[in-house]
Amino acid sequence: MMKVALAKACSLVLHPLLMPLIGAAILLYAPTYISILPGSFKIHILSVFALCTLCFPLFALALMKSLRIIPDLSLQSRRYRTLPLVAAIVGYTVCFFLLSRYMILGFFPQLLIGGVVVLLICLVVNLFWKISLHLAGIGGLVGMLLYMALGGYGRMNAILLLFILLAGMLGTARLYLGHHNLAQVLAGFCCGVGVMWGLLLLF
Repeated sequence: MMKVALAKACSLVLHPLLMPLIGAAILLYAPTYISILPGSFKIHILSVFALCTLCFPLFALALMKSLRIIPDLSLQSRRYRTLPLVAAIVGYTVCFFLLSRYMILGFFPQLLIGGVVVLLICLVVNLFWKISLHLAGIGGLVGMLLYMALGGYGRMNAILLLFILLAGMLGTARLYLGHHNLAQVLAGFCCGVGVMWGLLLLF
């Protein structure tokens, strides 16, 4: 029972809906050139991220459950993932446009665009096969950190190593709970890393 509880806790703490907010917090508070921004401005940016990429999708999920469009919030069945994924894409897109005047900040647009692309790929793949959304989410974050570490955009090596370890823990948790097989976990992680790193290389 303890192992199951730990696996569920890991899945909750590293939920894909939290990844954009965590990524924004790292950009704002980790040792990067963006960290010099005023504290009030940082809170504003994080508030927009929280509202659009976390609160809005959660509200949409709760509404779908109340209307019995989805049976629960876990979305373990592939057939119930389409509308929640669309809701997340809408949230990311709104966040992008709300922060569009701050494009000078650098990685925020790529973080959001990469998130939308990852979600779109997962949406298409989900029509035929159950890919791991958890690993796609943390994979996108690892891809961003990898690019920043290799590009010298901040002292990100320790944070990168931490999230690689967390990704391994999360993948193990998803396998232990029986929610995914190894191929689904690896596909999600590679999708997240590949898309985010590729977009940052292009832009």
